[in-house]
Amino acid sequence: FEESMMIHTLKMRQLEQNIPDAIKNREFVVYYQPKADISEEGNYRTNGAEALVRWVKDGEMISPGEFIPALEKSGLVSLIDYYVLEQVCVDINKWIEMGLKPVKVSSNFSRRHLHDVMFADKVEAIIKRYNVDSSLIEIEITESYEVEDMEALKKFEQRMHLLGVELSVDDFGSGFSSIRMIKNIVSDTIKLDKSIIDGIGNEGADDIIVSHIIQMLNKLGKNIIAEGVETKEQANFLRANGCNNIQGYLFARPCARDKFESYM
Repeated sequence: FEESMMIHTLKMRQLEQNIPDAIKNREFVVYYQPKADISEEGNYRTNGAEALVRWVKDGEMISPGEFIPALEKSGLVSLIDYYVLEQVCVDINKWIEMGLKPVKVSSNFSRRHLHDVMFADKVEAIIKRYNVDSSLIEIEITESYEVEDMEALKKFEQRMHLLGVELSVDDFGSGFSSIRMIKNIVSDTIKLDKSIIDGIGNEGADDIIVSHIIQMLNKLGKNIIAEGVETKEQANFLRANGCNNIQGYLFARPCARDKFESYM
């Protein structure tokens, strides 16, 4: 036992207790991290964004690394996922009113939603409530290999396609079963995890592995985006190997809505 363990436990408990009021008081805000088309060297173009939740309490930003585990432990992460999607829909309508041409925005959902038989109905209800063009919404779900998850994911994808919403699998390559998942994958877009992007561009083993993953996914007709891209060497490697979409600090950090509007 160390005192730091007790401090951490107490902090987590306090965060958990504050979450319901934070939701009620709308302390959670949506930031956007732009995505870029890098098909033309030296000319990166905003072609989408990922919506990310942030918690602003008493004027201070609480790190996602602190409150996301608290959300997951309390089970309230499900409420936040729908909360973010609603805000995305509100913002898209605002952008249209401002005369901006919105880009597609991906909204994250925990894979625990796949076991909710009303998941697709709830997503559809939010999009229709705000009368948002469904082609501007992408649902992003964390990579999963459980058989029951895959079956539920297939059913959810079918419903989303009927609605005109695309599906993205996040964190691809972060687990141990990625190759098994490739042949069963049902999503429109695959997001390559930062953990396999970090080492590319150095002519090492990572280059060989990632280049072949991109090649396989392209042959399967999947859209590919690499996250966590931080250097020009990584971007050049991805472009040369057939991945023209990136997300990461090289292009843009997550930012508040007004700043993201300048990217559009």
